[in-house]
Parts: sequence; structure tokens; C-alpha cells
Amino acid sequence: LEQKSEEEFKEDDGLRLVDEYSRLEKAKKDSELGMERIRAKLIEFSKQKGINVVWGTDKKASIREYYKVIFPPDKDNFIKLIKDKGIYEDVSSVNYLKLGAKILKNQVPEEVIKEVKTEKSNRVTLSKR
Repeated sequence: LEQKSEEEFKEDDGLRLVDEYSRLEKAKKDSELGMERIRAKLIEFSKQKGINVVWGTDKKASIREYYKVIFPPDKDNFIKLIKDKGIYEDVSSVNYLKLGAKILKNQVPEEVIKEVKTEKSNRVTLSKR
């Protein structure tokens, strides 16, 4: 690697691309936090007013309360229960992330590997220097 002056280093295309990517990633995170704050305020506003639609200038926000299921922290006992009751096969699904990793490592039967295709992809992650 050639030595660059600080001036040359700052003008480097890669440096600028990483800095811009980092800036946008931070803006995205800040935006998500801001949206979550506004979402909570919208929910509170709709409850106070007893309404389920809040109108903006050119959009409306619909707020709907619903029940969600919170599963027990002891997943093993819960899975055993739904298996014992005969509903496991009906409600379980394939973990494609784990299956994909096993396929890439050739840890599954050849018949399974023949049914899928692989392609190159890219992931970009940021970390401190």
C-alpha cells in the first residue's frame, strides 16, 4: 500500500463512500427512533380523543388496537406441549436461515442441495476503525 498524505486520504473515493454510508445509516437509525416516538404520541392522541383515524395534510394514520400473543420464555416445554397435543406440524415452519447455512456447508443430503441454487451476494457492515 502506498503512503498517502492526509489530504490525499480524505479525497479518496472509498473513504467518502464509507463516510456517506455511515452518515446515512445514522440518519436511518435516528429517523426510526423519531418515528417510534411519533407513533407512541399518535397512539396516545387517538386514545385521548377516542378516535382511530388521525388526519394529516395529505395522509391519514389509522390506529388499531389488537391482541398479540406472548409466548412463554421456556420454549422447550412449550414446543413439547404443542407436539404432545398434535399441532406442532401444523404450525411449525422451516428456518430458512439455518437451512441455507447447512446447504452452503454441504451438511444436508445431496437431493436437497440439487433443488436449490446459490448465487453471490454482498453485505456491507460498518465498524470502528
